[in-house]
Amino acid sequence: MIIDPIAAIRQLCLQTDITAQLVGSRVFVYDLPQGEVNKMPRKALVLRGAGGGMNQGYMQVASPRVDFWSYGETEFECGKLDLALLELLHNLTRVAVNGMIINNAFLSGGSYLAKEAETGWPIIIRSAIINVSIQTI
Repeated sequence: MIIDPIAAIRQLCLQTDITAQLVGSRVFVYDLPQGEVNKMPRKALVLRGAGGGMNQGYMQVASPRVDFWSYGETEFECGKLDLALLELLHNLTRVAVNGMIINNAFLSGGSYLAKEAETGWPIIIRSAIINVSIQTI
């Protein structure tokens, strides 16, 4: 089995009420699908790998960094999604998802408001280090 921490975090966002109530099934990895682009701007969450360690010597843990792009209809709506994500990450404790264990998350600084370069859609970007066990369960 291939260990994919970003896929596990995506699944966690989909199955956790605080984020799922806002975005439904609109949690994507790396980019918005073309079919979704035509419906924007609206609330959606995009997870992007941003480096970090996948190999810690003999230790069976990894600490990839993930960027979370919170889209919304307005800056205020982006903020609602970002706060829900903040609560999820802050309260995250050892949970099994997609056959692997997510131990916890550490925020990498604060979030920042931006506009997507090509479209002008509002986004809030937040980064976190996600600590996972790389042994399958």
